[in-house]
Parts: sequence; C-alpha cells; structure tokens
Amino acid sequence: MSTPNRRSDNEPKRAANACQRCRHSKLKCSGSQPCDRCRRRNKECIFDDKEKRVVVTESYLDTLRRAAQAVEETDLHESMMASDAGLGPNMVEAPVSERNLDTAESVDPVTQREAPSFFLRNRPNKRRRWLYLGTSSTWSFNIRAVSIIQEHLPGVGTDEDNAFSLDGDAYNFSWKHVGPEEKPDLSRLPSLDFAIYLTNTVKFHLGGLLRLFDEEDFLKQLHEFYAEAPEKVGSSRLWYTQYLLVLAFGKGFLNSNKTLGALSGSEFFTRAMSVLPNTSELHEEPVLAVEVLALIALYFYCLDMRQTAYSYIGQALRIALVDGMHTNIPVALLGEKLTERCSNVWWTVYILDRTLSSAVGAPISVHDDDIKSKLAPPQQSSQRSATLILHVKLSRLISQILNELYSADGSLEASYLSKIRSVLRRLASIAEELEGTINFKFKSSLETLSKGATHLRLLYHQCIILAIRPLLLCLLQERLKSSSEGNETQSLTASIRDLLQTCADSATKTLAILSALTENNMLDNFLPFDLEFASSAASVLIILDDVLRLVAVGPSVKRRGSRILSDMKQRGSVPAQLRQKELDRLNRLARRLSERRLSNISTGGRPRFGSNDRPQTVSGGAVQDLQYPLDSNSGTASAFDPRLENSLQDQSGSIGGVPSQPLGFSSPTQTHGATPLDLISPDLAEHFELSQEHMLFVADQLNADADDALFFSNMDFTGSGDMAGTGGNWLWSSLT
Repeated sequence: MSTPNRRSDNEPKRAANACQRCRHSKLKCSGSQPCDRCRRRNKECIFDDKEKRVVVTESYLDTLRRAAQAVEETDLHESMMASDAGLGPNMVEAPVSERNLDTAESVDPVTQREAPSFFLRNRPNKRRRWLYLGTSSTWSFNIRAVSIIQEHLPGVGTDEDNAFSLDGDAYNFSWKHVGPEEKPDLSRLPSLDFAIYLTNTVKFHLGGLLRLFDEEDFLKQLHEFYAEAPEKVGSSRLWYTQYLLVLAFGKGFLNSNKTLGALSGSEFFTRAMSVLPNTSELHEEPVLAVEVLALIALYFYCLDMRQTAYSYIGQALRIALVDGMHTNIPVALLGEKLTERCSNVWWTVYILDRTLSSAVGAPISVHDDDIKSKLAPPQQSSQRSATLILHVKLSRLISQILNELYSADGSLEASYLSKIRSVLRRLASIAEELEGTINFKFKSSLETLSKGATHLRLLYHQCIILAIRPLLLCLLQERLKSSSEGNETQSLTASIRDLLQTCADSATKTLAILSALTENNMLDNFLPFDLEFASSAASVLIILDDVLRLVAVGPSVKRRGSRILSDMKQRGSVPAQLRQKELDRLNRLARRLSERRLSNISTGGRPRFGSNDRPQTVSGGAVQDLQYPLDSNSGTASAFDPRLENSLQDQSGSIGGVPSQPLGFSSPTQTHGATPLDLISPDLAEHFELSQEHMLFVADQLNADADDALFFSNMDFTGSGDMAGTGGNWLWSSLT
C-alpha cells in the first residue's frame, strides 16, 4: 500500500543549489548547468556564487586541513615509490656546479603549492640525491629566505649557493673499527692528573646544562683504569669509549690549537668511535650506553654535523625508552643513586633530542604526554640542579613550538594565531619562573655571568625567535610577490607589528648577551649553542630590517653579530666561518633589494615594498613612525638614517636602535642616558630582564585582533610556495 506523502522514485529531487530563475519561480531545479527548465526555454541559466564568505571554527578547519594533508602525503609516497630512482618528477639531476644547491629551480614556483615539503638537489658528486629543508632549522630558514629573494630578483642566479654548508663540510673524520677480538690502542694517553683536569673542565662547561656522565662514578673508574689499564679496557670497553670522549671534550674546551680547520682533541674522538661496541652490546649497560651515545651526539653537533648528531641522540633516546628511564623508576628497586643517575641522563637526552630536532627541522618523536619522569621545583634544588630543571622546561617549550607552530610542509596555518597566543602565555609563565630562580640562585655580583644563567636567557630568547620565524617567511613571500606584481602592500595589524618587534627585541638582546660573554672571554667556541644563537638572531634581524623594512635595527647591532662570529672564527671555529658565509650571502641579496627600491624611486615609481609599515622607535615614551632614506652605495640605512636618530641620542634608552624593552613597555630598571657600552655591562639581570608582562600584552592583542578578523576573505597565497594555504585577515590591518 502506497503512502500519499511518499515521493515517487521517478520524481526529481530538489537540487542542493537551484538556479536564480527556478528559485524565483519556486520551481524544482535539476541542478545541472544549464538546468532542464532553462534549456527547454532557451533561457540563460545563472547560479549563485558558492564562494561566499563564511565563519567556521578553527577546529573544523584543522580537521579539513589534516584530511587534505593525509591525501597529499599518500600521493607523494605513491609517486616516489613509482619512480625507479625513488624521486619525484621535480627531483631530477641537473648540470650544476660542484657545490651548488639549486634553490631557485629545485621546485617549480607554479607547482609549489602542491609540494608537501621543500626539497633541494644535492651536489652532483654525492650519492645522496636530495636534501630536505626541515621547517624549524636555522640553516633551512636562511636557505628558504635566500631562495625566495632570488626568485624575485631578476638576473640573480644560484652560482653563490655554495655559501650554504652541508654536514661534513666543516670537518672530515674517519676511523677504522677495532673488532671485539682486537686490543684497543692505549698509547698517547694523558697522565692521571691531566685526565682529572680535563674531566673537571668538561664538568665546568657542561655540568649545569647537561649531565653527560656521573662524575663520582667516572672518577672512581678513572683511578681504576690508571691502576690497571689493560684489565679495565678488557672488562668494560664501553667505559673506555666514554673516557676517550671526555678527553676529546676537555681538549676541545681548552682549545689549545687555534689553527683554523684543526680541532683540538679530535684524535681522542676518532679513537673512541673506533672502539664503540656494536649496537646489540649497548643494551647490556643501558645507562652507560645512553651517556656514551649522548656524548657522541653532542660532539658531532660540535663538528657541525647536525644530522649525524640527530641519529645518535635518537639511538640514545630509544635505549632510554626501552629501559623505562622516561618513567618514575622505583627507588626501592635500583637505589637512590642509580635512580638519580637515570633521571639525569634521561633529561639530558631529552634536552639534546629537542635541541637537535629543532636544528635539523624534524618533528618531535616522543611527546611530552608519554614522559612520566618528575622534576623537582627549581627553587628547592641546588644551583646546578635548578639549571638543569629550567633547561628541561625551556626544552618542553621548544616541543610545543615545533608541534604546534610548524607543519611538515612549511605552511603557516590559520590556527597559527591561536597557537602562538598559547605559546606567548607559556613564555610569560616561564619568564616569571626563570627570573625568580635566577635572582634567587645566582644573585651575586660574582655570578651575574654564570654560564648556566646566561644560557637559559639565551635559550628563552631563542624560543621567541623560533616561534615567530614562520611568520617572517610568510611575510617575505607575500611582500616580494606583491612588489614583483606592482601591487600595493597591505599594512600589518598592530598586534602583528608588536609580534615582529618582540622577535627583533629578543634577537637584539641575544647579540648583546653574547657580546658581554665575548668581552669577558666566556663565549663558548667549541659547543654549538652560542653559535646557533648568534646566527639565528643575526639572520632574523637582516630579514626584519634590511629585507622587510619592518623593524629599525641600528648598525651597531649588526656589527655586533659580525664581531661575535669573527671572534669565534679567529679562535679556530670552522662552523663560525661557515655561518658568516651564509649570513654574507643573505646580506648581499638584501643590498640587491635595496638597490632595486632605489631604482624604482629614482625612476619615479613608488617604493612598493614595505611602504605601509614603517619602522617604529620609542622616543619620550611615545611610539613614532619614521620614514628613512637609503645609502645608495651600500644599499643599507645611511649613517643619517632617521630610524637610527634616536638610537644615537641618550634619551632613547635603546640598544643599537631597537628598544631595550618591547614597544609599549618601559622597564622600571631602564637607565635613560645609557651608552651602548653601559648596556653591555656584566649585570645582565638589570638590562636583559625577561618581560612577562609584555608576553601577556602581545597575546591579548592577538586575541583582540582575532575577534575582529574576517578569516579567509581576500587573502590568498596561491602558488606562493611554502606559504601556500596561508590565510587569515589577522595579518592585515583594515585601515589600508
């Protein structure tokens, strides 16, 4: 029996989108183009535009984005598997120079939006055919910036891309493995007294920041070794490996050989690698094995071999996980001393894993939710323990930044706005804890330049730079594209300008702290951390000032960065020489852009690039916009650049042209009338305080802008490479 209200199967269903004529007549529309009724009547069939602006939640957009990314990654995997060489169609060999990294032609600009990651051709003499630019790496950031600038500068080729170094360019070591049946070499070892001195040297440089070995146990076994060396080596070759590594670090810190290209202590490192037991044997002594692998990873990082270091710290991490060091090990089972040693080595591996993940641009492999090992409150611990605990907390922040602000394909997602608000609030919380602990644990005129305290400050500012760097690449891509197409650039919202100013402020403070260390002969020439901080800060200042023209940076600040790298180079650091070469390449391209702007102005054109976001400075507590000329000879701001006028006067209270406190805030301890030399005084706590209030202020400003934003309206990065898919009017001011 049929139901009267039931629709007949042959009756056409209502279309999801009816044409205007059918909708106006309230008739059923077939939905085809043209629809059946308009086709029979020979009328024009018009459908309403489906591309209406809608407001949806960020979580819904994230769901769609993850689904699309999964499809793209599947397509990429299938295309790579289908290729006989394991490479996609864009990754073919090309005749390039021996040291060329073909950044401009490695990916077709038109198809970059579909590319799930950023690849480069490797040098033709290498068996490894491609290079992947990890999203969070400083090395990758500089190459991407150079690639984007080159793409928009006519006549600039890639012949100078050899400025960017690869793993193994700084030093080249090889060794022959000594089999388990062979006797290790015991010749040319230092005396017991000198070995103890080298051990204490390593403890001084690393004891607060990292716990790479247990000092008490190591010294006990050291005396046993010098009493009966052959027997000791025969019973524990793994400990002998650790002993050689400690000697290598100690000689490296002393840096007795300042010849460029030579690395003091490297002979002990190669001997250690030659006697390192096989992987299967490492699990027999897991705690010692993790310590040894962490030492190896850090030494490779010192050699500027980031990828090799990342591999070794990954092996150490997995041995630690297998043995449960990431959990709360019961003291009743192992005893208090061994439990503490396991905790120390676990957090050391954790710190190095986060550091190297950021350095190579790899995602975090072990999430913080899976780690159950507890940390004591820093103010209730010793100074050395408090330093390690705060180091762990900053490394956790690095995890959050890498997980939430960086994507596998390098794109800047719309959720970046809400996520960086969370990061800024976390920074504010850590700033309060850092200042409280440093003031409590290091409050002494003799300890204001404590290596642990200064490293924590530098790492804090590096977290800020790391969090904001994705935005810099987005702006660089958009502004250069607008300039090339002759379009007027949009003005940034006030909150985004504050965010960029915060990045510049942290970079400036980083260079100031490193300069203070240099003047006190405390700059670390062997460990890679100070070099990483210096090169990261210098590169973002070049982008913000010389390229984007969004933040005014004084010439003294730029000279400061160059002096730091030069000092490291003069003391024999090959990696510092390579970083300087990379920054010089970026500087040359920035000058080319300046020359292009001057050419546009001289021919009657408008300065299309950066004209709507003039740099700001602080004078008398008020924020002022400044316009500035360029020196036609250097392509940089001239000596009479109005941006720098206040930095040359006493009332500004700024560090080389960048306010010593972020815009909108004046520190109660700020000394007006201070000269640049005064601002690089040993009392870092006075001049480089971490501003909890400013982080909260910027986070609140971003939140206010988000409430007023019209998401995904007229902002489109189609075909703009790594920034493709970036959107959101939260970048742009509505007052343009």
